[in-house]
Amino acid sequence: DTSVDANGAVTVPAKLDVGEYTVNYKTVVDEEYYNINTNSSKITVLKIDTAVSNESASDKPGKKVTVDFTVDDQKGNPVPNGNLTVTVDGKEYVVNVTDGKATFKDIILPNTPGKYNYEVSYSGEDNYNPSVGQLNLTVQKVDVIVTLPEVINYTGAVVDIVVDVIDEYGNPVNEGTV
Repeated sequence: DTSVDANGAVTVPAKLDVGEYTVNYKTVVDEEYYNINTNSSKITVLKIDTAVSNESASDKPGKKVTVDFTVDDQKGNPVPNGNLTVTVDGKEYVVNVTDGKATFKDIILPNTPGKYNYEVSYSGEDNYNPSVGQLNLTVQKVDVIVTLPEVINYTGAVVDIVVDVIDEYGNPVNEGTV
């Protein structure tokens, strides 16, 4: 039982989960002056919208990167749980969201230098709607190292100069011109 305030309103605090509810109520007032009223109303509790942060990472081809994301509700509060999913070069990565934070570890960068954009999807949860953010990856070019040995010879002699061309990881580079 709740009393009517000076404006003729009744406030009944209720914490409800997502869903539809029917509230039945009956007013009991001064029966000499007012009729008793019985009625019902429908209450609809909607899921809360969410937002996934947009994040970036950069490194060389085939390297592994770690990227941290946040997932907040429409009021800027961290969502308690759920999953984030991203697919990079055909490989799906899934991590748990805990208190609005999620970390993808060891995402393998594509093998070709360039800029890549991927959707990061939040699964949603009982009280929260799904949402999508973005992962921006930049794959940098690999450095090339050219070594030329010191050559000592006599005037007029024909000299073959052998140049070594390797990438920054020590792999031979067998294309291009020197």
